[in-house]
Amino acid sequence: MKFLKVFFLVLGISILIAGCGGGGSNIVATGGGGSNQPTTGLVIGKVYDADTNQFIEGAVVTCGILSDTTDVVGGYWIDSVSAGNQTITATATGYDPYSNSMTVLAGETNSHDIYLTQSINSVTLYSTADAYVSDGSPNSNYGSAGGLSTGEVDFGGPSYTSYRAFVKFDVSSIPANAQITKATLYLVAGRNSVPCDRTSSATVTISEVLNTSWTENGLTYINMPSTFKWIYSKTVSNFDDCTSHQHSFDVKDAVQDWVTGTNPNLGLSIKSSSIWNAFYQIDYDYCTIYSKEVSAGAGPWLYVEYTN
Repeated sequence: MKFLKVFFLVLGISILIAGCGGGGSNIVATGGGGSNQPTTGLVIGKVYDADTNQFIEGAVVTCGILSDTTDVVGGYWIDSVSAGNQTITATATGYDPYSNSMTVLAGETNSHDIYLTQSINSVTLYSTADAYVSDGSPNSNYGSAGGLSTGEVDFGGPSYTSYRAFVKFDVSSIPANAQITKATLYLVAGRNSVPCDRTSSATVTISEVLNTSWTENGLTYINMPSTFKWIYSKTVSNFDDCTSHQHSFDVKDAVQDWVTGTNPNLGLSIKSSSIWNAFYQIDYDYCTIYSKEVSAGAGPWLYVEYTN
């Protein structure tokens, strides 16, 4: 019996020694955990229009070296982005590029929404046709004149003599899908041939021509357009001044109509109200606007900003 106890004790010790000794392949490492710790993170978010807060579909978002394209609700999903500081960028047609830095946390979902600003394009357009008409000479054409007369004059007759100017621009260089954000008409006005009232002002009305096509060398009072869409009016100081002044008018709505094809591009009408002229002691607003015949760039011009 004593012999058996000794035998089993020795056998147990042997087994224990065999299980613990030298068997490195049977030991599971638990220290440090380096190979089991995540080293990447998930980056998600949405891309918006900075002005409208609308989703932007089709934007390309890149974080590190990985990219995704936004879906119909502006969403993107970039998995397995290396943890740490990363550069995130976004591009979309019609928008300025976006770039920023972010910290990607390993094993985490990292949210990053992006707001893109629409790219602003600009163009300056000079008049392709300009002329004025007068009911005092209803059959006369003034397309080659160096000035564009506008306004009304009381010559002492039963009614005023009326003048109206017309100007046309070619906007075909602006894409049909463009959104016009700004369109300013510039006119240089000043009458130099007759006395004028330097303290006067006039209400100048810009209208969009709707119903009749016209040409610079064919326009008369008899055949001038008769249907207009009001675009902009403002009171202009010193419009009836002997000294030349540059004046600006907001014509964004008209340019948008032409670009989208809402209305045909038949140009603009320029009409000024009659005013009291201290020199003549009569209502006398006969202002001359420089036409394109004066010199290159001196006539009416448009400055347009747009996005697309």
